[in-house]
Amino acid sequence: MELLVLLLVVAWLVYAFVISPASRRAASSANKPGHATSPAPTLRPGVVTECHVAGFPHCVNCTGPESIDMFVPGMLLEAVRESSNHYDPMAIMLMLAGRKVGYVPRAANRVHALHIDAGGELRVRVESVNRYDMWSGVSIRVANL
Repeated sequence: MELLVLLLVVAWLVYAFVISPASRRAASSANKPGHATSPAPTLRPGVVTECHVAGFPHCVNCTGPESIDMFVPGMLLEAVRESSNHYDPMAIMLMLAGRKVGYVPRAANRVHALHIDAGGELRVRVESVNRYDMWSGVSIRVANL
């Protein structure tokens, strides 16, 4: 009985840490740009998304609420497509005065990334700033032009 339990535990560990991650890697590589199953870039002018700047504290090396004061409602951010991003092949980096300040969140970037890939442009405008919320305190509006 103990041998059977031991074999089941070993089989589960092999599946959980060897087989399953390999199958997830294969599935995620199928969604990378240039792969046969990747969606074709399409121009979709007029699409607007309201979200927050993702990753701001990591990109700017924040030291406190004063770090977020660089953002002013109404200011425009530059959107740069980052298709070589290891974590998200649909990544759109946000820049302010040549400095990376974050990304369009993964949940909101797909339609905008495909628009850029098809030759379109984005306008990213800061809508509001909550200086006491470092993770989602900079609200933006992303619009396909």
